[in-house]
Formats: sequence, structure tokens, C-alpha cells
Amino acid sequence: MIKQIVAGFSALVLAASANASLIQNGDFENGLNGWGSSDIIGGGVSVITDPANSGNHIARLDDPSGIGAELLWQVFYVPADVKSITVSFDYKFVESDTSPFFTDGAWAKLFKLDENTFLDVDVLLHTENDSNGWVSFLGTVDTSSIYDYNPNANIEFGLWESISPKTDSSLYLDNVSVVDTFASVPEPSSLMLLGLGLVGFGLSRKRAA
Repeated sequence: MIKQIVAGFSALVLAASANASLIQNGDFENGLNGWGSSDIIGGGVSVITDPANSGNHIARLDDPSGIGAELLWQVFYVPADVKSITVSFDYKFVESDTSPFFTDGAWAKLFKLDENTFLDVDVLLHTENDSNGWVSFLGTVDTSSIYDYNPNANIEFGLWESISPKTDSSLYLDNVSVVDTFASVPEPSSLMLLGLGLVGFGLSRKRAA
């Protein structure tokens, strides 16, 4: 009985976490499922095993052969009653080029599909500097002007490798999430109390039996 209650509580917590994001497969544990990708000039977009954690998978945008432009994106739906979304992701930009005139760059953009106009650019990411390891990004975006049709938004990650004989920059991504900023999500302490209450209820029933 107790095992059933604990299992049910765990499933409840996992379901709440899994359904929170407006996009799917943000941790890339299912490869590129749910994501679109393109190689405008060369290179590629792939999912690899995290060198620092063999049990984790991450997305990689790169072009080891030289000049290239790669894109990774996902379209999603922002409900009409959602006026603000919180965007978060982990990224690592390894900048490596020898061009004296151009610098490799990486970016993340969010735009609405009805007009193909940007919802926000600067609040996300646009960098030409090596991140020197993983960086966690968190930002909010106003979605009050977005039209209510499905899908109505797109999140896009990109890498541009400049014209240079020696360029091999890479952009790594993980844990991409887009959630309703004002959604009512149970706090961890509340979930813990609920879980303890359920376990206690199960113990009392066992003693009574």
C-alpha cells in the first residue's frame, strides 16, 4: 500500500514538472524529437552524450569544416491567457576562429509566427565571446500581443561561423524550457507535505487493518 502511494505521489510530481513547459523535449533526451534544424551553409545539428555526464544528452550546433550557419528551432503555442513567459536554458559557446575581420557568433531568438516578428532578442542571447563553460540563462518575455492560434511562437538557436580558414566554433544547449511566468505551481514544501500526508494516511490504514 505504501509503495503504491509513494509511486503515485512520484508520478504526480513528475507529471507536474513534465507538463509545465510549453515546448517538448527541452532536455534532448529523445534526440531532436519536436525540434527542427537546418544547415544553411554547412555543418550540422546533432544530439550527443554529455562528455561530463554519460547519462545526459545535449544538443550541438557546429561545423568542423569551416564556414557554416546552423539553426535549431521549435514552434509552440502560447495560450491567449498567458501574458508573460519565462524562458530558460543552459548553453555553452565554444568560440574558435582565426578570422581577422569576422567573429563567430551564437544567438537565441524568440518570435511570433503571425508576422514573423521578434517578441524579444536582447533579453535572450547574442554572443561573440566564448562562454568559458556552461551558462544558465533565465528571462521573461511579454506575450500579451501574441495572436491566439496554434502554433503562434517559435524559439530559435543559431550558430554562425565566419569566413576563415580555421574556424571550429560550437554551441551546446540543454534544459530548454518555456513556461507561463504567472502559472500557479505547487511549491516543493507543499508537495512534500502532501507526500508525507499520503504516506501517513497509508500507515494509519495499515495499522487499522
